Amino acid sequence: MYDKKMCKVSSHMECKRKNENTKNRVCMSSLHQQKTYEKISKFQIALQYILNILLAFSVSLAEWITIYPIAYKTRRYHAAGGELLLAILTFIVFMWMLCQKKYDD
Repeated sequence: MYDKKMCKVSSHMECKRKNENTKNRVCMSSLHQQKTYEKISKFQIALQYILNILLAFSVSLAEWITIYPIAYKTRRYHAAGGELLLAILTFIVFMWMLCQKKYDD
């Protein structure tokens, strides 16, 4: 007898949820909606990582382009030395700073 009451309550809640979803003429189960949200969030996370990499790369490239002519004037020949190491270190530190945010859904 107790189980029948539980089924009636859960079916009443399910009907209420379906009625709320059909106000906009869309009727999807809650499981389908959850899978859709998971796909969107994974796409957004991947896009965020790509943007982080591009931003860190552009900052380190701009830093290397700025320092390389100064190093050439100092040495009087073309070589990739400490300025390249500094650009790589800038990229690593910048990526570490950008990826500190945790993606918990």
